[in-house]
Amino acid sequence: MKKMFFLLSVFLPGCASIHPGKMATPDAANKTSLRVSAQKVDEYSSPANVFLDFTLENKATKILRIESVELEFPDQDKNVYNVLVGKDLIAWSESLRNKQKVANHNSEIMTGAVTAVGVVAAVAGAGNGNRGLSDAGLGVTAAGMTYQKVREINRSILKAETSRSVPEDHLYAGQIDIPADGVLRRWILINVPQKQNGVFYHLTLVTIDGEKLKYRLPLEL
Repeated sequence: MKKMFFLLSVFLPGCASIHPGKMATPDAANKTSLRVSAQKVDEYSSPANVFLDFTLENKATKILRIESVELEFPDQDKNVYNVLVGKDLIAWSESLRNKQKVANHNSEIMTGAVTAVGVVAAVAGAGNGNRGLSDAGLGVTAAGMTYQKVREINRSILKAETSRSVPEDHLYAGQIDIPADGVLRRWILINVPQKQNGVFYHLTLVTIDGEKLKYRLPLEL
């Protein structure tokens, strides 16, 4: 039984979920079975910009067509929250690519160095008949390889649970047609004025029939 629990604890964290983010609280007046959640994607976020990945799950037996989307950020200090679009979004994307190139380069150097040190120690230990040094070197080598594997797993989860960073999947891209018993992903990038705790925002989805579906969500900063 303990062995089975250990195996589950190892494999379950790598599973993708339909709603990886925090669930939105629907307005009591909503007459729909649309479930909404949003998740802050740390890899694409910074103290100044928050990348949110929305999951829209239609539990109904017919297509739900969303004509427009409205976001409102109530702020008693009257700070302005800007949704980045157009040239601002393109500039942010270029900046993100530049940062990721540096981060990937540095992590590859670190991984290579850790693995190399382990190999050298293992070879030296074996040559000198030092079993302890050899085992320790192999342990370091394994650590380097494990680091690489963790990055691969994290990347696979990100691909499974996060929308691609292209305009077509943007929350403001246009009409959203959610299939019956279907799930869609949409994302948005928000420039926040300053880091604050306890910030909530309101999401309003307007259907082609004019119905307004309102939700309240916490903004992760």
